[in-house]
Amino acid sequence: LLLPLVMAIDDVGRLGAALRLTAIPGTIGSGLVSVYAPRFAREWAGGLRRRLAGSLRETQMWMLALYAPFGVVFVLVPEALVSLLGPEFEGTATAIRILGVGQAVSAFAGTGVVFLSMCRQERFALAATTLAVVAGSAVALVGGSGWGITGASFGYAVVLGATNVATLVWAHVGVLRRMPVLPPAT
Repeated sequence: LLLPLVMAIDDVGRLGAALRLTAIPGTIGSGLVSVYAPRFAREWAGGLRRRLAGSLRETQMWMLALYAPFGVVFVLVPEALVSLLGPEFEGTATAIRILGVGQAVSAFAGTGVVFLSMCRQERFALAATTLAVVAGSAVALVGGSGWGITGASFGYAVVLGATNVATLVWAHVGVLRRMPVLPPAT
């Protein structure tokens, strides 16, 4: 909503297309939440630290596996996607490549925000999400005003990746490290 203040409207449209395109794997991966959210909650409530850590690792593996084919295209041949979008999207390949890297970092983090929410860390999850929106907007505005679509893409990708890595780190430090290790149930 604010980018038209600092960028040409055509560039805002190109950036929007690149954002939507690179978000597709994340949308597909969000289906994992329906499987893993209840598992996270059950394992956390049961004090099953090793299982909980394993479930978090599984989401990372699934997200990376689901993202990999898209990521290869986003990073290595974004021009092929631009040609499918049409000539008015010429110049969007760099943005797709940058956002593809940001989404790869996000995929590496798995379902960190959901993990935190299911493990009674809603405040951290909310704070991280809120900070990401505010910082992402600010960095995209600064990047967009100085470097157009490339700068806005870079700003968004950095904040997206950093936020998701922060949630993964907090999942390990704030949740898993603090849980006692219980013996496996017999």
